[in-house]
Amino acid sequence: MTVLWKALCALIFMFSWFITYAQCPTGNVTGNVTISSNCTIAAGTNYTITGNLTLDANLTFGAGATLTVTGTLNNTYVGGATTRTISGGTVKVGTATIGDNYTLNLSGTTLNVTNGYTGGWHGGLTMTNATLDVGTSFSEGFAQGTITLNNSAITTGTTFATSGGGTQLSLTNGSSIDAGTSFNFAGGSGHTLTVNSSSINSGTNFTIGEQSGSNITNGSALVVGGNFLNDNGADMILDNSTITLTSGNFMNDFQATILAQNGSDITLSNGNMNTEDQSSLIIDASDVYINGDMNNDYHAQLTVRNNGTLTVTGDFNNGLQSNGDPANEGYVDIDGGSISVGGNLNNSYGSSIGVDGGGSFAVAGDVTNAQAASITVPDGTFSYGGTMSDPFSGVSASSGDAECTDGCCGSGCAALPVSLVTFDVIQENDQVLLSWSTASEKDNDYFTLERSADGRIFQPIAKIPGHGTSKVVQHYSFKDILGFANSSPAVYYRLSQTDYDGTFEWLRVISLGQSSLVDNVQIFPNPAVQGGEIMIEGVTADMSWEIYALSGGLMARGTFISGNILETPYYQPGAYLLKIFSESAVLTKKVIIR
Repeated sequence: MTVLWKALCALIFMFSWFITYAQCPTGNVTGNVTISSNCTIAAGTNYTITGNLTLDANLTFGAGATLTVTGTLNNTYVGGATTRTISGGTVKVGTATIGDNYTLNLSGTTLNVTNGYTGGWHGGLTMTNATLDVGTSFSEGFAQGTITLNNSAITTGTTFATSGGGTQLSLTNGSSIDAGTSFNFAGGSGHTLTVNSSSINSGTNFTIGEQSGSNITNGSALVVGGNFLNDNGADMILDNSTITLTSGNFMNDFQATILAQNGSDITLSNGNMNTEDQSSLIIDASDVYINGDMNNDYHAQLTVRNNGTLTVTGDFNNGLQSNGDPANEGYVDIDGGSISVGGNLNNSYGSSIGVDGGGSFAVAGDVTNAQAASITVPDGTFSYGGTMSDPFSGVSASSGDAECTDGCCGSGCAALPVSLVTFDVIQENDQVLLSWSTASEKDNDYFTLERSADGRIFQPIAKIPGHGTSKVVQHYSFKDILGFANSSPAVYYRLSQTDYDGTFEWLRVISLGQSSLVDNVQIFPNPAVQGGEIMIEGVTADMSWEIYALSGGLMARGTFISGNILETPYYQPGAYLLKIFSESAVLTKKVIIR
């Protein structure tokens, strides 16, 4: 009898790991735990569950409480839609597998997942004042599910992906998603990615899935380290917000649409933009900058209106595929906006370009206008700096200077302001070649080039005569011999222009090498006094800024090209959000004005 009892005790001890505790932990637990009724963990406690945690009820933490789960955070499938809430405290788990019909609600909580986070069919995630940090990938495989972030943040070590049709994803009130590698939103028809006064950073590629919608509004920012794809039939609205590609190409795919409006910016730092078959890109009172080529494909519609601008440092191909094969019949309409091209313009068979509403199209290089293609200028200006090939006489202007063979035609040829098309920098051993071009000039006396090692204090290095008044593209260059090229992580160049009457304008700043990061930015004083000055330490002249009311409305925007002081005479006392933009990141700071 004694031997049997000892054996039984040994078996109980050996299999104690597999015993499930259906209770609220009051200390460390070895084994799996199921929380089947609402549970509160006392303030300041630090418990460990050596096993899995099944959350079938709500979990509340007192201040400073921490729960560590070595295994998986999961739930029991109950058939109907279920929401479970974790409030306060910190939860650390190995993995998180959230099952079907299950919504996890995080409120004021920090959830750290060492490995991956996976959501289930018809499930969801709601976060308010919460943080989710995932060591590897975040994946939601559900249909008709919702992810909502309100003043919350998700960070992943690798990918962030919604893989099921019917996903809704919403970021509001200063929320953010930082994907270590790629971001992929596959919402499907009728489902939308909403980014309102928030940001998404993707280490490599960024994809808006087929037939999905996206609304990027109220000072939001998308920062992408690789390629950007607005997939087939996807519909994007970019309103008073920015998309920045630090390296990579931008694709607006088959029948996809993009409307950039109300002061938005799209910047491709080193890549090409392709607008594919039957797609639509509308630039309305906004700016698109492409440090590369632009390809407008078959029946693709590009519209630039209401003082919007499109700057392409390379070639502009209308009616050509990205691989250079003819696609034919690309459409470009300028209505009170402008397009500047640093390379050549190729207008393929049957393609059309219209310049109206006092707008302009300036090409630094050559123009090729193919059979059945047209470039018409009812009320605007078309200019080029190279040669024109127009064997079928498809280029014409109906107002002002009607003769396009001399490099300019249209209503604005006689009196265009100084318009910078390109400003480039190339390092050649111990020398730096700086080059820039203008689409037009009026009373331009000279340019000034300045150099800086820190992006803050500049010294003049050259004064280059301008061309006075010119209606054609002009090219300039200067070689700088660097005395500190090997010791400085970056060098900055600032270009300005001065008229005959002394009127002065800074044009652009470019950097070579590893420029400064926004992480080191400091604001003084904060709180600031209404009508006083705010000093922004740690910024460089190639960065820019925007100030928003807490309601999301844009108050003002500018650059640091002339210095790091912001004036506050027009701001009422209260709290504001100051966003600082570099080529690769966005930083948001709260500013108080009294």
